[in-house]
Amino acid sequence: FIPYMKTVWGKINTYGSFLHFKNFKEIQEWRQMRVIVNTIKESELPEFITNSKDIINNCVKEIESDYSKWTQIEREFRSELDILNDNWTEKCLKYYSKFVQEQFDADIIEEGKRLIRNMITVERREQDAQWMSLVRKYKDDWLTQCAIKKAGKKIQGLNTTGFKKINEAECAKIFEDIWKEVEDDKKEFNLNLVQQYVKIQKKKKNSKEFFG
Repeated sequence: FIPYMKTVWGKINTYGSFLHFKNFKEIQEWRQMRVIVNTIKESELPEFITNSKDIINNCVKEIESDYSKWTQIEREFRSELDILNDNWTEKCLKYYSKFVQEQFDADIIEEGKRLIRNMITVERREQDAQWMSLVRKYKDDWLTQCAIKKAGKKIQGLNTTGFKKINEAECAKIFEDIWKEVEDDKKEFNLNLVQQYVKIQKKKKNSKEFFG
């Protein structure tokens, strides 16, 4: 019974999706438009994905070599991906317009453009998510280096006159103060990572479209 009902609902969805068309000619145009969009997706999107991965890998290597430039590298990554996004969208819309050449209804042409823009938006967010995933792998090393530097500066700044007279409780207090700063840095860093990741996942969920 369940497989049968799935088949029935599948047919209803298939035929129901064409109810807003005025005539059979519009249905044919819509189908042709989808073929063009899917052709662009199959032929052009892999290039965008490859270039995006190159940008990600290059930026990750920069982070590995110098953690202190984390914020700068993050900005560069976003900027490069924005440029790639804009160039690819412009290229694909020109490609689409060349094939369509105003032979379809204006609304159908605009729907095709919307599908192309959404296609790149979805893939862009996939790359954002991949970037965040890779970045998290290097956060521990970065945080460790920051902690060592911060603790080292604090210890160097201590007045060592009569240092041997400092008792165990005072030593523990000095350590706890330094460690609290390190932990605060770690919490803030992790919070920023989580917030960015949640934001990306939410946008991905809201924008994902079905491409037949």
